Amino acid sequence: MASKQVMDRQKAASLVLAAGQTHGAVLTQRLTEELSPHLKRGETLPDVRLLCELLMRWLAESESQLVAADLLHERELSDDAEPRRRRDQQAAGLREQLIELRELVTALYGSEAAVALGMSGDTPTDALALSRQGKNVLSALGSVRLPKPRRRGAELAPKEIEGELRPVVSALDQALADVAREQREAEATLSARDTAWAEF
Repeated sequence: MASKQVMDRQKAASLVLAAGQTHGAVLTQRLTEELSPHLKRGETLPDVRLLCELLMRWLAESESQLVAADLLHERELSDDAEPRRRRDQQAAGLREQLIELRELVTALYGSEAAVALGMSGDTPTDALALSRQGKNVLSALGSVRLPKPRRRGAELAPKEIEGELRPVVSALDQALADVAREQREAEATLSARDTAWAEF
């Protein structure tokens, strides 16, 4: 849907264009009468009717470009919801996994082991922060040596945890990249609309 400001400008342009078509002959006559006395010897009045026509064409083209740029920007914004929904969905899934993993590690090895695996403090809610924490945990799973479990026979299987966690982190990273791409595309169409607005 076109933005209200652009629609207001479109209505104003339509009025000016209609006035130019309706009163072009009167305007040409009036300008000719007003400007002719100011001609110096050897000068001739330009074709005022053509000048008025060219100005109307310029306005019509400028209006058309503004409307097209506005519609393109609105169309670009309309497809941003799906990538953001996926980002939020993937972030919520990763957050849930990290919380469960921290609880499991704390129960089996104590809170120091959870810290060693990169799960200190509150689990973030921001998608990018979750991605970073997920990557930190994945890196730590392959390098941190866990202490003896508190209960005999109860152990963490780092390879299995990594196998579950890695695809979720990857999916979140892809969703983050998609949202970033959509933001760049929206910035480009907004810039084009702003340029058309300035020209109008």
